[in-house]
Amino acid sequence: MAHPLTRVPPLKWIPQRYSHVIVDEFQDLTEAEQQLIVTLLKPNGNVVALGDPRQSIYKFRGNDREGLSKLETLLGEAVMDVPMTQCQIKSRQVV
Repeated sequence: MAHPLTRVPPLKWIPQRYSHVIVDEFQDLTEAEQQLIVTLLKPNGNVVALGDPRQSIYKFRGNDREGLSKLETLLGEAVMDVPMTQCQIKSRQVV
C-alpha cells in the first residue's frame, strides 16, 4: 500500500510559509533538498545560500555541487553573488 503522502501533490502538504530561508553548505544539497527549499518559500521570498562548490564532499549521496550556479534557474529570478574573501572564524595562520 502506498504511503498517503505520495498521493498528494507536494504543495498541498508543504506550505509556502517562510519569507526568508538561510541555507549553509548549499553545495552539499541534493536536487530534492533544493526543491524543498523553494517549496517552503512564500512567493517573493528570499534565500541566502552559502557554499563553495570546491568543498563539495557528498557526491556519493547525490548532491548537486553545481547547485549554487543553478540557483537563479531554481528560484526563477535574479541572484546576487557575494564572494566571501575573508575567513571570520579562524586566524589567517590557520586558513
